[in-house]
Amino acid sequence: MPVPAAPDLLLEIQSSDNLLDWPVLATRTAGGPWTGILPPALGLPADGKQSVTLTRPDGGSPRRFYRLAVCQLP
Repeated sequence: MPVPAAPDLLLEIQSSDNLLDWPVLATRTAGGPWTGILPPALGLPADGKQSVTLTRPDGGSPRRFYRLAVCQLP
């Protein structure tokens, strides 16, 4: 992710095992901290970037998909 974070974006990390339902695992609003049921671990910023790592325990599903939803705030 870019550092500093964009102050006008809403970010959501979502997960699915069927590509139809996408519950939100973590949310970041306007460059604030990540919140939610599974906030990611953040690496040290370097060269204007910061790694974002999501560790999710295997829920028994044979497959898992992830996406990052980005919305611009008004």
